[in-house]
Amino acid sequence: LSVSGHPWITRVRCELPMRPLGPGGEEDPVRASYIGACSAEDPSRYETFVTAMRSIDITRCMHVNATAPAARGLAHLEQSDLIVIGDGPQVKEAWDLLVHGAVGLLERVKWRYYCGAVIVGIGTGAAFLGQRWWTGRPQDELESRDAVAAGKADPHGGTPMCERYFG
Repeated sequence: LSVSGHPWITRVRCELPMRPLGPGGEEDPVRASYIGACSAEDPSRYETFVTAMRSIDITRCMHVNATAPAARGLAHLEQSDLIVIGDGPQVKEAWDLLVHGAVGLLERVKWRYYCGAVIVGIGTGAAFLGQRWWTGRPQDELESRDAVAAGKADPHGGTPMCERYFG
């Protein structure tokens, strides 16, 4: 996908806050954190994230493990200019880790947002950033998407919204 002829990720780079100038008058490096709770911390998804960040000249990246975040990962998160919540089928488990985990990751992410960081949710990770988030089964959502894309009726279209969303 592109925006005005540029890859969409270029827009992400443009939205990042200005970093203070460091020694020699150069901008301090941008830091980016990846939270992969939705994918059960799948390392291949983190590698995809790192590749995407390199394309916009961000090299200070860290995978913050939501299950057992290390002190170094939390410190990196608290200095990050960009936080990405990755995609995956474990939406309910990820929510429990982010909200009810021992270190309060969601509160830390919100704190960074209020300090000017850009927060990006990829796929099911985007559900955590809205006013409502989908609590149903990820497989049902995939079946619905596939059916609609194939021009067929949504097999889960009759499910009331109150059962599919949590406000």
